[in-house]
Amino acid sequence: IRPDKINLTRFSPRPGTDSSKMKQIPTWIVKERSRRLNLLRKKISSEINRSYIGRSFEALITEKNRDGTFTGRIYNNKPVILEDAVVGKFTGVDIEDATSTYLIGRR
Repeated sequence: IRPDKINLTRFSPRPGTDSSKMKQIPTWIVKERSRRLNLLRKKISSEINRSYIGRSFEALITEKNRDGTFTGRIYNNKPVILEDAVVGKFTGVDIEDATSTYLIGRR
């Protein structure tokens, strides 16, 4: 399994539950495990996103960003950043680059 999105939430015991009576792991260990897991997720996400470079997709343009670029979403909801687009419209995009969190495309 190579997830490129995860919900990373640190455990906190709820009063009155069995887990609240258990010995807890030291905070520094919890933080270190979270840090390591997030680094692994970023590595996996980067690898997966780079596999989209050189491919073409239809993207629904969902927003204009503060810096004047646009964000669109392809078939699997991955975000694509474009320089020129129209919000609310579908457009063809060629993926030219990628980060761990989004794809970079051109119309």
